[in-house]
Amino acid sequence: MNFHKPSIKRFLNSNTLKRTDFTTYRNSKNQICPQNASNAKNRCSSGSEIYDMGNAPTGFDLLSMTKENQNFRTVLWTGKNLQLTVMSIPKGEEIGEEMHDSLDQFIYIVSGDGEVDMRRVPGGVCTTTKKFSPGNAILIPAGTYHNIKNTSSADVKLFSIYAPKAHKFGTVNKTKADTKDN
Repeated sequence: MNFHKPSIKRFLNSNTLKRTDFTTYRNSKNQICPQNASNAKNRCSSGSEIYDMGNAPTGFDLLSMTKENQNFRTVLWTGKNLQLTVMSIPKGEEIGEEMHDSLDQFIYIVSGDGEVDMRRVPGGVCTTTKKFSPGNAILIPAGTYHNIKNTSSADVKLFSIYAPKAHKFGTVNKTKADTKDN
């Protein structure tokens, strides 16, 4: 294979992902890190804190990171056109009705049960109400009002992909009340 730019060849040679790259480990400071990460702040987490890994090619155990997240919302990775967040919605609570005018959203439920309401007008009659459980995916097109409610006796743990990005780089909302600042 011929490359026009030597830097591309060096990048591909140094960033080949192996099977072990998609696991996490705990380092000597008990930080949760992707297998191929350094101990830099934006590459690891400490305890229940997980940091935005930025726009770098990476791989990690997303299900474990989602289950271990204790914050209402934590941005894990922010790219130019895509963003990955993890959320923990306490039992009996909800995210509250919201709408993203110019981005699509993909949600995957890792644990917990609940309902998602989706509609095209705010406060209008629900066009779709679906119950969800672990392993379910929810696709929300741009311009759709939606609310996710936790109906289980445990926290709902989920990850969400936004395209394009929805939150500031490194956003961590420990509680739902913290989202008012974003």
